[in-house]
Formats: sequence, structure tokens, C-alpha cells
Amino acid sequence: MDELTAGPSSVEADDGFLAAEARMVQGAKKVALASLGLATQKFGDTLTDQQEVLGLFADIAMETYALEGAVIRTQKRAARHGEEKTRLQEAATRCFAQDAMDRIEVSARRLLAAVEEGDMLRTYLAALRRFTKREAINTVALRRVVAEAAIEKGAYPLG
Repeated sequence: MDELTAGPSSVEADDGFLAAEARMVQGAKKVALASLGLATQKFGDTLTDQQEVLGLFADIAMETYALEGAVIRTQKRAARHGEEKTRLQEAATRCFAQDAMDRIEVSARRLLAAVEEGDMLRTYLAALRRFTKREAINTVALRRVVAEAAIEKGAYPLG
């Protein structure tokens, strides 16, 4: 929980293949762990009765799992076939990562609001912004790249 109330970290940014998305995975994992930790602190043994909170955590966990899987699969494919031959998968993964982080952020905001209020809620929301911070990218263009490949192939293009 100390990380939630700590200031910004000064970690060097990696610039490798899908590095920004890999950082998103790390942030998503922190959001998941912090959310569950705060909910456990708040509700203790009665957490099992908090179905809405558990549902929000489940949403965060599932999105995090899917995000990590997409990033790892795309990185492995790039290592096997080369980054140039993985551009379509990269576009799909980058687009999915942005969407997943949006969903994670919304679920986490709702969960945090169910767990805290006032100054502590504002502190946790500030930490959430740090963990979900990312550059805005043009997902419309990425979706068009994938759509054009599907149209050109006449089938699912990411197989």
C-alpha cells in the first residue's frame, strides 16, 4: 500500500518492441493488487459479501490477464518472425492495450469509490492515474490497419 501513497517513481523507460504496452501490464497488475488489497483491508472477512466489489476486481483481473497474454504472444511472435512481419499483430495488441487500460481504469475507479471516500479516495485515485498513465495513440488508425488486412485477406488476418 505504500506504493499507492508514494510519489512518482523514477524508473527508466524501456524502448523495446511493445515496451509501452509492457509497462501498461505492470501498471495493470499494480492496480489489481492494490484494489484487492484495499478491499480486503476495508471489508476483511466480509469481503465475500461484497459481490459488486468482487465483480469489479474480477473485471480488473480478467483484463489484466488478457492484456498480459496479448503482449507476451505478440512479443514472442516478433522474436520468432521479426518485428516487421508482426506489424499487424502489433497494431491489434496496441489497440487492445489502450482499450483494456480504459476498462481497468473505470472498474478500479468504481471499486476505489466503494472502498474509500474523501481525502483517501483522492489519494488512491491519484495513484490509479499513475498506474494507468500512458500515451494517447490513434486507435482508429490501428483498427483500420487490422480491418484493411481482414478485407484484403477475406478472412481473419491474425492467425
